[in-house]
Amino acid sequence: DVDGDFFIVRSVENNAKSGDVFDAPQGTHFIVQGIDREFDELIGEKILFLDAKLFLIASRTQATTDYDHRKRPWFKAAVYNHNLVTSSYYAFFATREIGLTVARRLKEGRGVVAADLTLRDMSERLANQNITPSTELILINSAGTIVAHSNYTHIERYFNRAEEMPFRMPTLGEISEPAYTRLAEVLSRQQHFGPLSIKTGNGEILGYVKPIPIQTGQGLYLASLIPLAELLHDANRLKDLNILISIVFLMVTIGMVFWLA
Repeated sequence: DVDGDFFIVRSVENNAKSGDVFDAPQGTHFIVQGIDREFDELIGEKILFLDAKLFLIASRTQATTDYDHRKRPWFKAAVYNHNLVTSSYYAFFATREIGLTVARRLKEGRGVVAADLTLRDMSERLANQNITPSTELILINSAGTIVAHSNYTHIERYFNRAEEMPFRMPTLGEISEPAYTRLAEVLSRQQHFGPLSIKTGNGEILGYVKPIPIQTGQGLYLASLIPLAELLHDANRLKDLNILISIVFLMVTIGMVFWLA
């Protein structure tokens, strides 16, 4: 809150790196971290380690901490804003993972509730929607910047890893591959959202760009790159590929809307 009290719950099952960073004892499923301040003076920091049934395994108390959420950009943006805010990508304080924070001011305006989303986690969620083994699913904003990619290792090499925050994600135009160049053209012209035939040295790729209806004030698009040979094989050589793609993308879009809502 605005007085400096801070409370966060981390799931070790969903993010094993948290367990390593906090040296969690065996059997830990959740790490609860709390920071108490009074009159802007630090009282202490307490870390609780809970099992799957929320029983306490161990606890630690620290007399000092360098973390103050009130100095973080996501808190400053949310506490003075009535709308949901989303930060740029940055390195999280504790785990140093790359991710973003979604935050919203509490009703009384004295605090903020927030959720951290790691880039790796978003990539895994997209990968779970893959249609064929080599399918690439990409979340893109209206500026052509990649927000998330189903293949984390593929996109990681394009990160701008400057020491200062925030991290800058690559744009479609910065990736020197024919399929990405074609997607960038479609997005820049804001036209022909639908199936695209893209010729590459490795064969034909079926591309698709579809707007995602979200209420954040920013344009967001889901794009796919699907090797045609894989699609024909997995679809048992269906004659009407457009019917297949439309059905699949309807399912993916509905899933992404519920995830991002």
